[in-house]
Amino acid sequence: MIVLAYVLMAIGGLATLVGGIMLLVAAFRVSVGWGLTVLFLSWLIVPLLIFLVKYWREARAGFLITVGGCAVSAVGWFVLSGSTMTTDMAQFQGFEVERRPFDQAATTDPPSERFTWDTEGSETPAPTVRVETPTPTPEPSTNQDEADDEGEASPFSRTPRQRVIACADAADHVGSIVTLKLKDGSRSDVILDAVTESELRVTQRMGGGSVTYTVPRDAVEEIAVYR
Repeated sequence: MIVLAYVLMAIGGLATLVGGIMLLVAAFRVSVGWGLTVLFLSWLIVPLLIFLVKYWREARAGFLITVGGCAVSAVGWFVLSGSTMTTDMAQFQGFEVERRPFDQAATTDPPSERFTWDTEGSETPAPTVRVETPTPTPEPSTNQDEADDEGEASPFSRTPRQRVIACADAADHVGSIVTLKLKDGSRSDVILDAVTESELRVTQRMGGGSVTYTVPRDAVEEIAVYR
């Protein structure tokens, strides 16, 4: 396409030159004054237009050849511009940008060097930085039975010391927090609400609320109160 554009521009330029010479010769054939006017003042357009209108028959051939040459040159110029733009776009689309990895170490403060001693006693910088992972702190157990089995203090009392009382003396501790140990081995901290000859009515806190229930006295193996 580029070669064709140059060929068209060359042909158009040659045709424009030939048409201009023919137009100038026709002007001098009319008179010397019109010849000099076309030669020196044609760039003003107006004298050339007056000559064309007045002497169209003599100037027709040269003018048409000049216009045709200009048109062919314009076509060649547009073809050349389009080819150049297409080539530039193809090169731009095929251009690969070299991407280099971002060096984070270059933009941040270098880590402090730690030194180790080799067998010969020379001081050498360690290439890596050790990160010490803190040991997680075990969370306290939320299971009341496990806490009681391990001998921990009841969550209802700040004093871990307890003393065991007889079931007959349980009525003296109504409204207090006690630990009931049943014969099946279970243990729970409850609030003693009422005591009868056959059962105990207690309230146990569970989550964000509480549950009230009765426990037969013959199922109780031990009652402990907090001092």
